Amino acid sequence: MKEVAGISGECIEWATTADYLGSLNDLPGGGSLGVIYGFDANFARIGGLNFDPGTGVSIDKQSDSWAVTWNGWQYLLVENESTAVDPRNGRQDLQGLGIFAQIGLADKNTNPIHWSVTAGLSGRGSIPGRDADTRGVGSFYNKLQDLNLGSRVLVDSVNGLEVYYDIALLGSASLTLDAQWTQNAFQWADDATILGARLNVSF
Repeated sequence: MKEVAGISGECIEWATTADYLGSLNDLPGGGSLGVIYGFDANFARIGGLNFDPGTGVSIDKQSDSWAVTWNGWQYLLVENESTAVDPRNGRQDLQGLGIFAQIGLADKNTNPIHWSVTAGLSGRGSIPGRDADTRGVGSFYNKLQDLNLGSRVLVDSVNGLEVYYDIALLGSASLTLDAQWTQNAFQWADDATILGARLNVSF
């Protein structure tokens, strides 16, 4: 369990994260539960935008805000169990296939995204001669708040999809090919399709 307290701008924040490891059918899995609480601040209230011909524009404030997140992962298929799993190293240690998910819930009064869900599949190996390659597909869904900006400005929710393949090169280098599609939050704007490539080198 990790607890962190600090000051961010004019806000005091307290963050607590509890990590755990488990197994399903003798296959490794795990996750984390996090809580963030901010106080002694001036958070803008959602829907608190006011128009007054005499005084102009004003925004209602709130002194505190919070968010809760859960992250989980679970291997579904493992080709070689000889390698230990270390969730902190940010990579897939075992050859095989697994699922991942994330759920987030935030203060409805202060956060433009009330809740969010992410889920997907990821894998490593399975292609002859490419044991260190990784690939995955994931999708997200964000439920948006009504920001009181007038009609036909924002949609009620946005979602997106991402597919990637990471090619292991010599040494500690890799080349990631990535494709993303994201729905635009504005009613009048087109959705975005993004193609990218990234070279990673670790020293």
